Amino acid sequence: MHEITRHAAELVGIENRLDHAPHELSGGQKQRVSLAGVMVDQVKILMFDEPLPAWTLPPARAIELIDEIQHKTDTTVLIIEHRLEDVLWRNVDRIVLVNEGTILADLRPDELLATHMLAENGIREPLYLTAMRYAGIAITPEKRLPMWTPWCWMMPIPPACKWFHALPLPEPDPTGAPAGSARPWLAIPRAEHLHDISFSIGKGEMVSIVGRNGAGKSTLAKLICGFETPEQGQVLLNGRDLAQDNIRRRAQHIGYVMQNPNQMISKTMIFEEVALALQGSDDQEQIRQRVEDTLKVCGLYPFRNWPISALSFGQKKRVTIASVLVQQPELIILDEPTAGQDFRHYTDIMEFLRGLNEQGVTVVMITHDMHLMLEYTPRALVFCDGQLIADRSAAAVLCDPELIEQAALKETSLFTLANRCGIAPAEDFNRTLPMNGRCAHMAANTVLNYLPRQSVVHKMTGTTKLAFFLLFTFASMITYNTWVLLGLMAVSFAAFKLSHIKLREVRFMLIFMLVFLLLNNLFIFLFDPNQGTTLYGTRHVLFHLFWRYDVTAEQLFYMVNISLKYFVALPVAILFISATNPSEFAASLNSIGISYKVGYSVAIALRYIPDIQRDYHSISQAQQARGVELGKSEPFFARLKNSVSILLPLILTSLNRIDTISNAMELRGFGKNGKRTWYTQRPFAKRDFAALAFGAALLLVSLFVTIRYGRFYNPFV
Repeated sequence: MHEITRHAAELVGIENRLDHAPHELSGGQKQRVSLAGVMVDQVKILMFDEPLPAWTLPPARAIELIDEIQHKTDTTVLIIEHRLEDVLWRNVDRIVLVNEGTILADLRPDELLATHMLAENGIREPLYLTAMRYAGIAITPEKRLPMWTPWCWMMPIPPACKWFHALPLPEPDPTGAPAGSARPWLAIPRAEHLHDISFSIGKGEMVSIVGRNGAGKSTLAKLICGFETPEQGQVLLNGRDLAQDNIRRRAQHIGYVMQNPNQMISKTMIFEEVALALQGSDDQEQIRQRVEDTLKVCGLYPFRNWPISALSFGQKKRVTIASVLVQQPELIILDEPTAGQDFRHYTDIMEFLRGLNEQGVTVVMITHDMHLMLEYTPRALVFCDGQLIADRSAAAVLCDPELIEQAALKETSLFTLANRCGIAPAEDFNRTLPMNGRCAHMAANTVLNYLPRQSVVHKMTGTTKLAFFLLFTFASMITYNTWVLLGLMAVSFAAFKLSHIKLREVRFMLIFMLVFLLLNNLFIFLFDPNQGTTLYGTRHVLFHLFWRYDVTAEQLFYMVNISLKYFVALPVAILFISATNPSEFAASLNSIGISYKVGYSVAIALRYIPDIQRDYHSISQAQQARGVELGKSEPFFARLKNSVSILLPLILTSLNRIDTISNAMELRGFGKNGKRTWYTQRPFAKRDFAALAFGAALLLVSLFVTIRYGRFYNPFV
């Protein structure tokens, strides 16, 4: 099993991440893990449903990865995708064109590209084909167009050069000023959060932010919106420092559309979701009109009364864009705005954004789509490892091979064509045609999840940790003897020390536990204020409160012992979950006779706790960016109401996620056998036997003291 798993991991390049927890991985690494999970079954057919917008890998790298796997495994690969030029970065055998449920063409790429069927059916043809058509060059299957190198050599150079040189040159900037130097409206003079970056954006500009995954693009957007706070540095809007503005106040000027629409949506119906930011207005007719106008622009008006659960990923993306545009922001930041859109909807959204920009709205787009950058944004900011490495025109960025390599961008076919034709500067050719980190990420603290460490506790098997946890829990539950509980509490703190897990890493659960203990003691006292005197047989009144409520030393001592019991058991439970890999936990449950299906269900639940809380955190930030009251400075009941409105859709989304996971596992044959092997299961070592012996000894001591001296230690006699 280990050999098969490692082989599948090597196929996708994650062999050095096998001992990592899923929430420690980047988005691209998680996608590789998912792919490896399919490859481990040695499947013969791989189907990818729009991998380019769904994966966080740069498009060229995603296609290269699929191509590498296909060559290594001789697997049949089917790719469902709108972005044809990116797919053709590597050779494909056939293209099947589908529209309205009908197969319109099933041809070799060179045959299909020689027709006009792509454009006629809403698919953008590769840019080099458009250039060739403009140049009056006949496109025939014999030119073998799809592969870049072959078609470059087949390209008739004189017609292309003649056509280009006959075009009017792009108009120079009349000011002669470098990009971003005029009218600084949004300015980041110094932000050490991202390696001391500094730049400004003028009011009414349209700018792309590009770079490899983890370069700091999304972190920059979150700093601007107030989702994250810079350790040093400033964010200035129209000359005013935004440091004192919370997310909601910034939302009056700044709109942010996240890459994943599921992290923004909190309502069940489309109209309600788009209207969310307008809540509080008394003019319901104006709200309805603004929402409907925005839905029409985003192509969603026919679906205005639909449930969001019925929408595709691309439609959900448009819903989130509409929910931000309805606020009429001065600055809108979009993370991959056209992900999951076909060319018609891509064009509709981008032309709409261009129209907004022409009206004075500043538009900033985070994208991996080089066509979008080239066609719609005159200026591009390039990030790499938390640093701003270039601030140039989009065409200049795509004509710099070293910059393309450093930032993991994708060279466009226009640049290749310009070089083959000897057109210089290639930047002008790139600009002419379309006109006709180190990431300082501050993730949300998770409620409870596996925290990998190099410690003696982590090195124990899951079965050992489960057995010790059960033995320790029994030892603490059978007694109220104060001395035994204090001894077990000392063991609990020692285990924490050995695990190398910091108390602050499980702070939320510890605070929750303390609040629970306070409430538990309060209700114990309210319902039976004399329980302590009954147990200990004496009564020492410290002071009287009212009615039948006297505070006695016996009652206080009894409640201290109750608190000790929980304080002993719960930290060990938290430690057990934090120091046990979910898959190892499932293996340990299976080892004591529990069905492996049940064990795996528990492991999946633990696996998604960090993701669900991260989703809640992202949704709450997105809602605050739309003016919803969720910040600490807002009234408690308003925050509570809006938090519940997030939790309910999140629970429903989680149920849908369970169904998706179940279907995926069924496709991989999970559950077809009566038993299974576990990748994380390990043989017992000396430390495991020592831990089990120690746990058994603690239970025996607790039993002995309880039987010999009774369940309660009585200091009052």
